[in-house]
Amino acid sequence: MINQTSFFTSKLINNIDIDRCNQAIIESIQEEIRKKDPESKVKCTIHLKDRFAFIYGEIIADSTIDASSVAINRINNLFQNYS
Repeated sequence: MINQTSFFTSKLINNIDIDRCNQAIIESIQEEIRKKDPESKVKCTIHLKDRFAFIYGEIIADSTIDASSVAINRINNLFQNYS
């Protein structure tokens, strides 16, 4: 059975490299779901506006992840690297 999961999250960000931040978040979400289901289909998009990162996307997989937590953890990790 294929689960369809939609998610939305936002996280306040500082002035860091936006492209690097976007790519890191997308890769983290893709990596996490592919650990559980290598045949999954993941499409994520990041929109940055007024110091917020809006992450939205579509995951089609046989398992689920907490994509919001994955994204927030990755952003927090990026902040630590810039401190």
